[in-house]
Amino acid sequence: MKHWILPLIAVAALFFGCPKKQAMQEPAREPAAQTAAPFPEQPAAPPSGPAQAPAAASEPAAPPMQPQRPASGWRVQIFASGTRENARKVAEEARWRFSEHQVFILEQGGLHKVQVGNGLGRVQADQLKQRAKEQGFPGAFAIEVTFE
Repeated sequence: MKHWILPLIAVAALFFGCPKKQAMQEPAREPAAQTAAPFPEQPAAPPSGPAQAPAAASEPAAPPMQPQRPASGWRVQIFASGTRENARKVAEEARWRFSEHQVFILEQGGLHKVQVGNGLGRVQADQLKQRAKEQGFPGAFAIEVTFE
């Protein structure tokens, strides 16, 4: 009897599968945003032959897809420099002074720009701009940005 138990367990394990250890699951990721092409393609021309029978009405027609507009928001630009090192110094200072906001360094047209805030409304951006001016950034201004 003892000799039959081990082969029986092995056959059962092969037949039903071994219990798997629970692997650590990665956190769910947000799906990547899809951007619409700048010029959507024209729909195909209908065939010029005899009329075709309409498709079966078993499935409802899906609504036409509308291109998604990129999201926009406001940031406050507090500094621009021709060197990345100067922009990094100002960004570090801004991280201390505006700890509740994100600080960005962007390179555009040979300038390194330091911007504070992300996705703010216009009123919030104006309030942050005024605060930045009071904190020693006299050239601060609100800027609308598009997030892709």
